[in-house]
Amino acid sequence: MRAKSYPAWKRRLAGSRFFRRASAEAAVRDVRPPKPTIRFLSGLALIGLSYLLAWPLIGLLGLISVRRSRPALVALGGPIAYGVSSAVFLLGVFLAGKDGLRFMRWAGYRLAARFGDRHLAPPDGAEDTGPGRDGRPGSTDG
Repeated sequence: MRAKSYPAWKRRLAGSRFFRRASAEAAVRDVRPPKPTIRFLSGLALIGLSYLLAWPLIGLLGLISVRRSRPALVALGGPIAYGVSSAVFLLGVFLAGKDGLRFMRWAGYRLAARFGDRHLAPPDGAEDTGPGRDGRPGSTDG
């Protein structure tokens, strides 16, 4: 019976700095996320609102302009709606700020650690299927 193969792309991904750091910080899996502040939550709410604001409003403007035969309505109102949505998004990013970056870092490491454990770990008895970054079979250094 032939051993299962372990593709080179999985080995390269597992050997990347981000995945190595995520797996090295094994405590990340057990650590709770940073406690969200009111400012962070309001920033996330504004970011979500910006997505809900722009495209449905532009679609509604397009529908109204077609029904009333006034293309200027969507030609002028669309960019204005998009600009207002962008301003709301930027305000949300500003409010989420540093807390948002901390939360995204925690979530990214947690996701990478879980994904790496589940999908990048070589199966038992796996054989290497290709050279590493430096051209030698089985090497992950580059």
